[in-house]
Amino acid sequence: MAEETETKIQNLILRAETLAKKNWIQAINLLEDALIEYPSNNRLYLALGDIYARANQYRKALTHFQSALAQDPTNKHLTLHVGNCYLALSEYSLELV
Repeated sequence: MAEETETKIQNLILRAETLAKKNWIQAINLLEDALIEYPSNNRLYLALGDIYARANQYRKALTHFQSALAQDPTNKHLTLHVGNCYLALSEYSLELV
């Protein structure tokens, strides 16, 4: 069952990544719907953050990266994403935290 869920989530993320190339808003909607079904999945938060960041929506990206980081506080990859969002928002004092 868990493996089936992970496969479904991976397929949703791949679909969203492909969709984001043409319409990032539809990709966001797809992933937001997936979060309703899987609210504690870090990979969905990371994918959402990535799409928002590529669309220069750093505030929204930051929200999703921070949600993922709250679930996995030792993840250096997520910490880097949070810092990069603060940097892009010119909030230099927060990026160092």
